[in-house]
Amino acid sequence: MLTQIARARGVDLLELVEPDTRLVRVAATRGGEYAGPCPFCGGTDRFHVVPAEGRWYCRQCTPRGGDAIDYVRRRDHLSFTAAVNRLLGGYVPSAPRPAPQVNATPAWREAGWQEAARAEVQQAIWRLEHDPAAEQGRTYLVNRGLLAATWRAWGLGYARVWHPRLKALAPAITLPWQAGGNIQAVQYRFIAPGLAKRDRFSQRRGGERLLFGLDLRAGKPVLVIAEGELNAVSLWQVLHERADVLSCGSQEGLASRRTRRLAQAIAQEYRVVFIWLDDPARAAAAVQAVAPTTGHALWSEGGLDANDRLRDGTLADWLISRLVA
Repeated sequence: MLTQIARARGVDLLELVEPDTRLVRVAATRGGEYAGPCPFCGGTDRFHVVPAEGRWYCRQCTPRGGDAIDYVRRRDHLSFTAAVNRLLGGYVPSAPRPAPQVNATPAWREAGWQEAARAEVQQAIWRLEHDPAAEQGRTYLVNRGLLAATWRAWGLGYARVWHPRLKALAPAITLPWQAGGNIQAVQYRFIAPGLAKRDRFSQRRGGERLLFGLDLRAGKPVLVIAEGELNAVSLWQVLHERADVLSCGSQEGLASRRTRRLAQAIAQEYRVVFIWLDDPARAAAAVQAVAPTTGHALWSEGGLDANDRLRDGTLADWLISRLVA
C-alpha cells in the first residue's frame, strides 16, 4: 500500500490540475511555479502549483495545500483510498467540469461591496487610532518603525479577522488597496506571533489586488515599486517628498498580466522608475517588463528589505546612495 501511495503522489500534478483551471507560470524557482483561479473558490491567481514538489495550495481556501491525493479527495469528494485508486487508474475526471469563471466585473465594482468594504476600512482606522483593544496593532506598527502620520496617509487599520487555518478570529492590520476613490481590495496582515509566512495574509473576498498606493501618487518625477505593502509604506515614509511609491504585493505580483500592464502604463508617467524585489534576478526581469528604458532594479541586499532598513535606521542613506547613483 505504501508503494501505491508513493506512486499516486508522484503523478504529474500540473497535468492533473490543468483540466480544472487555467494556470500561468509565475516563477522559475523550485522547478517552476504556476498560478491561476482556484478550482474550489475561484479568484484570479490565488491557486498555486509547484510541480517539482508535487504540491499545491490556495491562499484563500486551502493555505496549507496538499499533494495529488489531497487534490483528488477535495475535488471528487473521495476517501483517501478511493483517491489513490483513481490516480493509479489513470486520470479520469469524476464529471465534466467547466473552467472556473473569472467574473468580468469583479465584486469590488458593485455598490454593495464598496459600501461594506468602506465601512470595514473606516471602522478599522478608528480602532487603530482610538480603541484600547487595538494596542497590539499600534505596538506592531511602532515596532516596524512606522509613524502614526504614515498609518493615516495609507488608511491602515486594526481588526480581528477570521483566520482560515487557525479557525478563529486573529488580530490583523488592514491594508486598503484603493484607486480612483474606490476600494479594490482589503488585505489583512495577521500579527499573531508564531505564524508561518504563508499564514500571515488573507483578504476580503471579492477584491482584486493590482497596485497598492495608487491614490497616494502626487506626480513626483520618480516612482518606486516595492514588494510587500509594508515595504511600500516604509519607503513612502522616507521618500514621499521626492518620489511616488507603489507596491505590487509580492514578487509574483508583476507576473499578473493586468498588474503588469497597469504598471507599464503608470511607469510612462515618470522620468525614473525603481523596482525593488527581494531577489535581484526577479527585480531585473521586472524592470525589463515594466520600464526597460527608464527603470532600475533594487533588491534586498543582505536579506534586508525596506522595512528592515527603516527599523535599523539605514533606509534613508541606503536609498539616497542608490537613487542618486
